[in-house]
Amino acid sequence: MTIPASETLSPADKQQLLLKTFPARARKVNHSGVSGKYFWKAVSSLFGAVLVAFLIWFWLPDIVRDARLVWFDSVVVESEADVSGSCKIYKMVLISCDAKISYRPDPGREDVLTVEQHTSFFGFSHSTKVDVLRSTTHPERITTSIATEHLGNRIISFLLLVGLIVLLEYVACSEAWNAFRHGRLQGREVVLRPLLVRVYECDADRNVKFVAEIDGVERHSANVLRYGDAPLFLPWSQNVAVALLASGTRYMILLDEEMTVADFSESEKALLKTLLS
Repeated sequence: MTIPASETLSPADKQQLLLKTFPARARKVNHSGVSGKYFWKAVSSLFGAVLVAFLIWFWLPDIVRDARLVWFDSVVVESEADVSGSCKIYKMVLISCDAKISYRPDPGREDVLTVEQHTSFFGFSHSTKVDVLRSTTHPERITTSIATEHLGNRIISFLLLVGLIVLLEYVACSEAWNAFRHGRLQGREVVLRPLLVRVYECDADRNVKFVAEIDGVERHSANVLRYGDAPLFLPWSQNVAVALLASGTRYMILLDEEMTVADFSESEKALLKTLLS
């Protein structure tokens, strides 16, 4: 194929010529642009799973206890019980109350039982007067008025918090899985398609963020460069570089200046350098 003299072409023509004449064949990927990111993302997702399990263990039983009292039993104020405790407001939105209740589970006996209850919900204020409430049908069931007054709030707060963590967990797992699949390109032979991408961030840890238009949709990605590597920028543009899209995927690999991230022959390198001159 005869390549027109580069000085006779406009930058737009050069870009189109680069994309059209790029050698299309399966080639080995020497560097995928991913460097162990998926491991730490997987670890963070495990932390999220532990946090959800803790919230269910710590928060849900108290909600179930009080919901059973409010929805299925009738309650009365237990005047003979002793209650002590306090409430704290964290970050002006999360109210956490602890109560210690001493009462007789069986009103016909003198045995006294002391239980500790915890109540948490999102809000800005809470009642300063707390009564002890006992079920009329099951005398051993007991709670506080502050727990029942804010039952709906507690349920919504629990669902919102768990839902938020589950959402973040899903995002972390998705990113970890995508990074893992992206990393698996390394060492494999795949068909690579050239793309022009806009680099918009590059930090001291060699993390490069860029955006490309693929089939009419803007897609953001990031690569971790190897030591000594630099993106192959177009000489007539300040932030436009060349990336390689693995066929059948959304995974992009920034082409380095020496063209070593994939298996290019010397003739192919010479052709690309001619197109970029």
